[in-house]
Amino acid sequence: MFIKKIISKGESTFNDYCCTFDGTDDYIQLNDAFDHNIHTIACWVKINATSGDQIIFDNRDENDDGICLKINSDEKVEYQLNDQDLISAGDPHFVASGVLETGVWQHIAAVHTGSLQLIFINGMISSFDVAGSDHDTSVDSTSLATIGKSRIASSGYLNGSIAELAIYNTSFDIPGVNKLYNNRVPMDQNEIPEVANLQAYYK
Repeated sequence: MFIKKIISKGESTFNDYCCTFDGTDDYIQLNDAFDHNIHTIACWVKINATSGDQIIFDNRDENDDGICLKINSDEKVEYQLNDQDLISAGDPHFVASGVLETGVWQHIAAVHTGSLQLIFINGMISSFDVAGSDHDTSVDSTSLATIGKSRIASSGYLNGSIAELAIYNTSFDIPGVNKLYNNRVPMDQNEIPEVANLQAYYK
């Protein structure tokens, strides 16, 4: 687990300790695949530009199977599970309903409960669907995950900043996601919820 900076109570901005990506070649290579079927991936994101797909988290393998959380070319959050394991003609690219605003910190959470896929924006459900209704949602990728770019190609570079990226091996309900959202106030180390199920935390 890596914490870039532990903040003190009262700090009200994410700019002091975020990871910034230039949209060209910046990214973070993780040392784990984080291949959890039931999971929650949450973070604060501020995007500077909206041209093309911008990856937040990606652990897909060469068959495009795994988890990909990104901002797509329509400026919407997209949460993908197992692109190639289609059971029917459905689309595994699950998209939030709202458009993200550039230059503004916004909280994003992607949750897979085993029966539902949910996207939260700023603590509220933006979109949900029955998990696995049209494709296999078993996460079995062994590829090391990346933050800020595609894992399977030299593309999808994020132009913006990420703070408080948390990866859990459990699914959060609405109150749980709201604890992560924390009324737009940065959390200090002692406030991080569900530490027993926390797989990684990047600040």
